[in-house]
Parts: sequence; C-alpha cells; structure tokens
Amino acid sequence: MKSDQDTLNQPDQQTAPVPLDLEVMKAVLGQLYNAVIVTEAQLDPPGPRIVYANQAFARQTGYRVSELIGQTPRILQGPDTDPVLLQDLRRRLDRGLTFEGRTVNYRKDGQPYHVEWNISPVRNQSGEIRHFISVQHDVTEMVRAQSDLVRKANMDELTGLASRGRGEELLENQSKLAWRHDQPWSVIMVDIDHFKTFNDQYGHAVGDEVLRAVGETMRKILRETDKPIRWGGEEFLLLLPYNDHEGALQAAERIHAALGNYRHPEAGGITVSMGLATYRDGDTTETLVERADKALYRAKREGRNRTESDAD
Repeated sequence: MKSDQDTLNQPDQQTAPVPLDLEVMKAVLGQLYNAVIVTEAQLDPPGPRIVYANQAFARQTGYRVSELIGQTPRILQGPDTDPVLLQDLRRRLDRGLTFEGRTVNYRKDGQPYHVEWNISPVRNQSGEIRHFISVQHDVTEMVRAQSDLVRKANMDELTGLASRGRGEELLENQSKLAWRHDQPWSVIMVDIDHFKTFNDQYGHAVGDEVLRAVGETMRKILRETDKPIRWGGEEFLLLLPYNDHEGALQAAERIHAALGNYRHPEAGGITVSMGLATYRDGDTTETLVERADKALYRAKREGRNRTESDAD
C-alpha cells in the first residue's frame, strides 16, 4: 500500500507544464548572441511594427531598443537593399511561409552591412498569424573575405593587373564576342628584356619595382577597353579588342616609346620585347597566343627591344 508521502513524490502525469512567462521569454531572447526582432503580423504600412528587439539587434543596427520599438524594419533599408528579394519576402509572408535571405541593410549612422536572416510566422492556438519573428546574422566580414578571395584570384597582387587565370577567361570571352560580331582583335606577348639581371644585380625588390613600372606604363598607354594581363614571371599579355594588325602594332610602338622615356633610379632603362598576333578565322585562344609567343621569341632572337608579329 502506497503512503501519502509516496503519492506526493510521484509526478502528476495529468499536470501540464507551466508555460513560460512573457518576461522570461524576453530574458531568454535577450541573452542570445544572434539579433532577434518580433514584429506585428500586419505587413502593410505603417506595419510591420517592431514590438520586441533584443540587445544584439540594437548593437547590430546602432539603434537603441527604445528607438526600435514601434518602428518598421524598413528603416534599415537603403540603396543597395535588394528590391527583388524584398518582393519575394513579402510574397512568402503573405502566404504564411518562412523566409530566408541575404541583402544589404543600413545602420543608424548610414553604414551598410550585409545581413543574412530568416523570418517565421508565430501563430496562436487558432492558427492565426499574430507576429513574425526574425533572427538575423551580420555576415559583413564573411562577404568581405569572399570578395577578397575573388579579387586575389582575379588580380595579380604585385602589379594590380588581371591575373593569368582571369586573363584566360577574358580571352575566351573576347573570342566568343569577336566571332559573334565579326570584330578584329589582337594579342601581344610582352617580355621584359634582361629581367634576370635586374634581380641578380639589384635584388628582387628592384625586380618587383620594374614589374610594377612596366605594368603601370602599359595601363596608362592602352585604351580602357584593352586589358593588360600579368601572364607569369616577367611576361605580360595584352588583350586588344577591336584592334587589327596595324592598330595593335601602333599600341606596341606607344609602349616602346613610353618605356624609352622611363629610367629606374637604380636599374636604369627598361626595354621590352613583344610578339603580336591578330585573330584569324579558325583560331582558338590557344593558337592565337601560341603565334604571339613565337613572334616574341623572334623579337628576342633578333636583338630585343622590338616587336615582331605573326604577319612578318
């Protein structure tokens, strides 16, 4: 036979758990590292007004919590906030669905930041949507790191020119474009004469300065549509859209002339050898660059500081 004490020690299986008090729930949300807001269900202006924001959201946006209550999340939108994404957000919330996305929002001081967030409807016992809750993450540093990786992959850090990988993409794109519109285009392989001597006699720091000087000279001389590319070592490749043989030859002559007026404070004068090739029917980017490379070899063999072409 069970005693009264045994009965008291056993949990009542019929007793429902006590629901969380609203203040307890606010305290829990307030301790979260992630930014959280709760808005009313009304989506049309002046809604959806914010009825709760935790301190993490206040830190993320630069507003005080008291400034956020009664406002709409639209105060965070700006020129770079994706309007298409906002339209999708509205469609999903109108249908009572959850939403996930990433866009650019703006802090109170006007500074943009990248935000990744999800929004879920909060329903009452009757299934009616009473609120929306949004959990947000500031992903600015992640986006910046990804952009840096892309930039480093596409740009040669020493010279600031396009990298070889990016250059190969540009060549393929130009080949397709020129074929579609029947446009002439040319490439020039550029090699710094006696570059090993600069490194051996003056050190690699001077060699790097010479590379930067040649790259900057070509960037200034060429048109905006032309693309100088760091091909590797002391070699560059110039992609010249809309240039036939004569136009490309004139570009090469301008580079020779500009470098002829340049003197490095330690290494002295700099000259380059160049090999020019103009697109022919049936060319691939590989065959075009190969002809330019062969022309470059002839220029070096014939005494350097000159341009040879596949038409010679």
